[in-house]
Amino acid sequence: MVRGDETMPPCSSCSRKPTPAAPAAGASIMRSAAMIAVVIVLSKLAGFARDIVMAQKYGATTVSDAYFYAYQIPSLALILLGGVGGPFHSAVVAVFAKLIPDFDTKPPELVNKLYSTFLTGTVLFFTVLGILFFVFSHQIMGLIISGGSDELVSLAARHLRVMTPIFIIGGIAGIFYGLLVTYKHFILPNFSPAILSFVIIATLLFTKHDSTGIVLACATCAGALCQILVLYPSVRKIGFRFKPNFNFFNNPENRNICGGVELNGRAAARVCGYVFCIGNP
Repeated sequence: MVRGDETMPPCSSCSRKPTPAAPAAGASIMRSAAMIAVVIVLSKLAGFARDIVMAQKYGATTVSDAYFYAYQIPSLALILLGGVGGPFHSAVVAVFAKLIPDFDTKPPELVNKLYSTFLTGTVLFFTVLGILFFVFSHQIMGLIISGGSDELVSLAARHLRVMTPIFIIGGIAGIFYGLLVTYKHFILPNFSPAILSFVIIATLLFTKHDSTGIVLACATCAGALCQILVLYPSVRKIGFRFKPNFNFFNNPENRNICGGVELNGRAAARVCGYVFCIGNP
């Protein structure tokens, strides 16, 4: 029996403190961060190797100048709009992260419909934009290459026409990046830019003659396409299925994404404007 002024001694199993999970979680975050850092470094090294191969292939010639002038605009679509941290990626993460109740299951039908609507609008918008750049490529290159020779402007316009599909690819890549990051898939979005470099390197190594640089422009477009082809299986595995949806104006969440793209796009445009002004005093 236990007296009123006595207490039972605590049992050993009750007094045992639970093992904190914080150190394990911290170690997991550190491993993930280290893997992402390694992937980013490898991607940058692939880009450096690509530049070396291009320099050895074309040197400082009219062909290389025309390519770099023409690539300025598609690269904005691919790197700025479609890159990790770009307007499309940021807007998708901000909106979809609030709509998905459980990241361990497939997205609900409402989220899938929003994905289809936004992807449809993106493809349509950048298709129209790409057509405009294709039709007015010579005039656009004439504005960018101020004082350049007619040969340089004409060749750059040909390169730009070849690379106009990159506008569409950049928008799609940005959406895919956002969806994968929302579901905590960080490695592939940070590695996929290296695919562009690998395709260009492989194409140039197996090409003997390219006097106009059109092969290089085609390889750039093919490399960008390979990026979204590599990303798409992971997006589909998560559970997203694309069905063209033209209901752009009756979906408030679609307007939220477009607003996020516009806001982030303005900030990115300001940065580009500052860089342009600094580089062209």
